[in-house]
Amino acid sequence: MDELLSKITNKSAVQIEKEEKRKEKGEERASNSSRTLIIIHRNNETLKSFQRQFLSFNSSSIGDSTSNTSTSTSLLSFSNIKLDDVSIDTYCCPFDDEEGINLIKMAKIFLKSVKEENVHWIILLDWSIYDQQRWLRHILKCVGEIDSEGKEDQKHVVNKSIICINSEHIYKIQKNLPLWYSHHIDYIQQTLRWYSLRKHCNLMYSEAGQKKLSDELIKKIVNINSNNKFGIEDVEMAKTTRILIPYGYDNIKLIKTLDETFDAEECTIERYEEVIPTPIDKSRQTGSILIDSIEPSVEYFDVTERLDINEITRHKPEFIDEQIQYRRLLEYSKKLNRK
Repeated sequence: MDELLSKITNKSAVQIEKEEKRKEKGEERASNSSRTLIIIHRNNETLKSFQRQFLSFNSSSIGDSTSNTSTSTSLLSFSNIKLDDVSIDTYCCPFDDEEGINLIKMAKIFLKSVKEENVHWIILLDWSIYDQQRWLRHILKCVGEIDSEGKEDQKHVVNKSIICINSEHIYKIQKNLPLWYSHHIDYIQQTLRWYSLRKHCNLMYSEAGQKKLSDELIKKIVNINSNNKFGIEDVEMAKTTRILIPYGYDNIKLIKTLDETFDAEECTIERYEEVIPTPIDKSRQTGSILIDSIEPSVEYFDVTERLDINEITRHKPEFIDEQIQYRRLLEYSKKLNRK
C-alpha cells in the first residue's frame, strides 16, 4: 500500500510512515501551522512557469517530479514547503477534461483529515498556450469536482483561485492572429470574472516578469495569518495583462464597465466557445504553444540580401540599370513639358 501511495503522490515512504504514526497517536497538526495547496494544471510547462514565477523563494518546492514529463503529466506529485514557519503540503494535480482518469477526486482522498478551510485550490491557465476556447469548460469541470459533495450554502468556504499566467502573450495573440480582436480578450476577461464571482473564486492574470508575486501572493492565497488576507488595496484591473480580483471585490456592474453589451444570461459554455476563436492545432488537447505554432509559419525575406554577381552580369535588373532609369526619367520629363 505504501508503495502504491508513493507512486500516486510521489511521497517518499518515510513521509508516509511519519503521517501514519501521527494518525495512530491521534496527533493533529494545529490549524494555524499547516495548509494544503492543490495546483490543478493542464500542461507540464504551465506548472514549471508557475513555479518559477510564484514559488521562486524555493525553487525546488514542487520537487523533481516536474522534470519527469511522463510521471508529472499522468500522476499526482507531492511536496512540502515551509513559509513563515507554516508547513504547506503541495499537491500538483494534472487534469484534462477529455482524459478518463479523474485526479481531482484522487487528490481529495488525501484531504479527508484536513480541515476544509485549510485547503486551497489553484486552477492554472496559460496565455502562452493557445487553448483559450477550452478555458470555460475546463474551469467549470474543475470547480464542479472541487465543490462536489459539499452543501450549496457552504461553497464559499472552499478556497479557490483561478490564475492565468504568462498574460503578456495577450499582445502576441492580437498581433499575430488575424482572427483575434480586442473584444475577444475583453470577453474572456468578463467571462472569467463573472464565473469567478458566481463560483466564489479569486481571479488573477500575471505576467512572466511581474514583480510582487512569489511568496507574498502565496501567503495571501493560503491565508497564513490575519495580516495576509486579500484587501481592497490588492485589487487590480486597470491593465489587461495584470488583474487581481479577490472574491468579494467584483460585481456585475463593474464587469459591464469593460463592455456594457456583456450579457451574463447568455454567457454559457456554448456561447463562449462560439465567440472565442478555435485553437490552431485541434489535434493537441492542450492547444498549441503560441510561439511554436505561429512564428515558424511566417515567411521572411531579406531585402538587403546581396545579389549574385554572375547573375547581375548576365541579366542586369532594370532597377539597377542606370541607362534604363535615365531614359525613363527623360521620357517622363518630356511628357511633363508637353503638358
